[in-house]
Amino acid sequence: MKTSTIDEKKQESNASPSIARMLTNFMQGQFQATIQKFQNAVLPQESPLNTLMNFGISREPDHIAQPINLSNMNSSTSRAHSANSSQTANDLAQMQIESTRNATTKSEYNTIVQKASQEHGVPVALINAVIKQESAFNPQAESHCGAQGLMQLMPATAKAYGCDNSFDPEQNIMAGTKFLGDLLTKYKGDVTLALAGYNAGPGNVAKYGNTVPPFKETQDYVVKVNRYYQENLNQIHQSSQQLANLQQDNTKNA
Repeated sequence: MKTSTIDEKKQESNASPSIARMLTNFMQGQFQATIQKFQNAVLPQESPLNTLMNFGISREPDHIAQPINLSNMNSSTSRAHSANSSQTANDLAQMQIESTRNATTKSEYNTIVQKASQEHGVPVALINAVIKQESAFNPQAESHCGAQGLMQLMPATAKAYGCDNSFDPEQNIMAGTKFLGDLLTKYKGDVTLALAGYNAGPGNVAKYGNTVPPFKETQDYVVKVNRYYQENLNQIHQSSQQLANLQQDNTKNA
């Protein structure tokens, strides 16, 4: 009887790490299935992306600016003209506040992002990575070249993908995700080329032989979004591990 109890506890203890592995494998499998889906997909003739290809570009990279954040313009300008280029304690504190605010704001759009992911097959981690780079989760962001909203849609792109109001979070995310999904389909699941097309336009990707265009803006963009994407995937892994640890603690305390 005693031996049986020990064996049962061992089995329960071993179950928790297996849960983490199961969840991680599930997420990795889901990601691989998504990429495979794009690799095997064919872009429909009526896809709005074909219209944007005829336009040549979705936005001109040489003129892309960081999203305008009116609430921070004065403080940013004063820091730019400061003789002291090092970050002050106030600057660091402000960065921490911004980081916390972005994380809180991100959670507000989880439902929309999940819906967009399910409808268009683009991984949630990738959608969030694009939004972070494009607007830092500010739905009112607007660049100097006219890109608007969370996923910084140009007017032509927004119109092509049925977005009437780019400052509406749901319309913006749904249209931006569909655009990103079409790019993934066009480039057979190649995330880097899809991101290059999102930033510089599919016309420029085609112009340079289906490679990342030699624009510093675009090259930096691809690196940053890929990094955010990997960070998001790592967070998924950590969350599954935390869930397994919590379940293991519950098993011990039972």
